[in-house]
Amino acid sequence: MNRHPLLFLTLWGLLSLRLQAGEINWLIADFAPCHMPDDEQQKGYCDELDGYMMSRLPEYQHHISLSSFPRYEALMKTDANFCTSDLLFSEQRNEYMDYSRPMLPILPNGVLIRTGDERFDTYIDPQGKVDLYQLLQQHLILGINQARSYSPEIDKLLFKFQGIALTSIMDSRYKAIDLLVAKRFDYTFGYPTEVGLFEFQSAENIDKVRYIPIAGVPPLFETYFSCKKSPASQRHIGDINRILQHSDVLSVFVPFYQKWLPEAVVADYQQRVNDYLTGKQVATEKHSQQ
Repeated sequence: MNRHPLLFLTLWGLLSLRLQAGEINWLIADFAPCHMPDDEQQKGYCDELDGYMMSRLPEYQHHISLSSFPRYEALMKTDANFCTSDLLFSEQRNEYMDYSRPMLPILPNGVLIRTGDERFDTYIDPQGKVDLYQLLQQHLILGINQARSYSPEIDKLLFKFQGIALTSIMDSRYKAIDLLVAKRFDYTFGYPTEVGLFEFQSAENIDKVRYIPIAGVPPLFETYFSCKKSPASQRHIGDINRILQHSDVLSVFVPFYQKWLPEAVVADYQQRVNDYLTGKQVATEKHSQQ
């Protein structure tokens, strides 16, 4: 496996990616705790997923380069060749990317509030899910990242209620939580792993932020490996699927992800995964980790 330092490439540099026989170019985005390229002590769960797959494909020489979600969208429309665990399925992306079988079910974006904020209790149903349609009509300030897609359901409601008071926040994956705790707004959207990362950064952060699932949003999202469509991509996906088809893979992948969940969410996630595996619950709306 090629363990060279991550290459901080410009878009022009990324466009020069060319696939040689027996090589896979892996692209990763700096989106903690999925990928954590600047942390020498910790690996993100996507870093571990990628590492697991690379170690089981020794017939390839593996290269890792740092990219970004906007660059992915541009690159998939060029002749650059790459694989990634970051770009989940969409009909638009399916025109340019070949996808593996599902590799890991993850929890969707939910509402994040300051723990103990009782103003939200009215909008939470007996199943512990928030009615976002009703919430968006209240006099509560929402903080959003306007460059971020949260989910088809959330994005659709945001468009419908775009006249409400919205606070635009910087394009940072966990800055929103810092601003939430600082009371710059009343609630925001995010993954529970973002809450887990916030708690990991300091013991003082534990239990400061609460993740609430949204009613009407699928209980889990399926994630995938994907490769830019090319003469070699189906071979790569076939080899990846050969690894994913083993029944023990999920038992390895789930702990990579679960360790970044806040403690209050772990039991619910375990139950959802169990329901998913036994067919009681079907994932999922297919969506991006962005």
